[in-house]
Amino acid sequence: MIKARYDFNGYVRRPLTNLKRGDVVHLPGQKPEKFTVTWVHPGEDPAETKYGTDCLGVVYARELERIEI
Repeated sequence: MIKARYDFNGYVRRPLTNLKRGDVVHLPGQKPEKFTVTWVHPGEDPAETKYGTDCLGVVYARELERIEI
């Protein structure tokens, strides 16, 4: 499971640009605490890649930053 920080409509330092369909992302301290990627739509700028999710609607790569364990 990928752990990430979520910043709604924000621009994180290292956007999460490489998610694939079926990936599960855990968002510590966020509600809901995890989502599954249902579809990926690449943007011209990788930070603008859109991810459809099973519970948050659509999120952008620029709103997610991976948390290293």
